[in-house]
Amino acid sequence: MLWTSGSHNGYLRLVLTRTQATADFIGVSTVRERQYTVERLRRDMMERNTA
Repeated sequence: MLWTSGSHNGYLRLVLTRTQATADFIGVSTVRERQYTVERLRRDMMERNTA
């Protein structure tokens, strides 16, 4: 874990390909209502080392 935020509700969206991993930390405005807004709080990307 490179980063976390204890002040937001949300989830991690992880996309893996053969050459790259992308982690988006997604924050939501509320977990108590059906209507909410979504914000990407942070994006981390890692490329495959082919050396």
